[in-house]
Amino acid sequence: VLEPHIKPSASPNKRWPLEYWQRLATLFIAAGMPVAQLGVPGTRVLEGAAFIPTGTFRMAAAMLSGARGAVLPEGGAHHAAAALGVPAVVLMGGFTPVELTGYPMHRNLGASLGDACGNRQPCQHCQKWMARITPVQVFDELRQILR
Repeated sequence: VLEPHIKPSASPNKRWPLEYWQRLATLFIAAGMPVAQLGVPGTRVLEGAAFIPTGTFRMAAAMLSGARGAVLPEGGAHHAAAALGVPAVVLMGGFTPVELTGYPMHRNLGASLGDACGNRQPCQHCQKWMARITPVQVFDELRQILR
């Protein structure tokens, strides 16, 4: 499961560039690994991804429970993945320290305590952190988890 979207009220600093998400989906598809994307009806879907409409968080968690692995932004879906035992790569960037909301069972990519800013307004610090996390890196991280 790839989930490129964050809830509207979340900090924009949790957003990984959509073109990175698309490149990641392309990498998985080229490797023969199916890609699913969850979301409310009307969600912009990554090219090549199977869309699974989920109107509520509970529905998304139910669908996520069947995933072999996931790539998720820091937030509710990554907490659900941890509770359900779903291996995941979590994109935290520079907003939230990996030690604060990351789980040992996941690969948490982002800043550590003292380096994350927690800014809820668009922030160049966080944009730079997210830009450092490449689609190839995330692809490799999830493949390692799945082995």
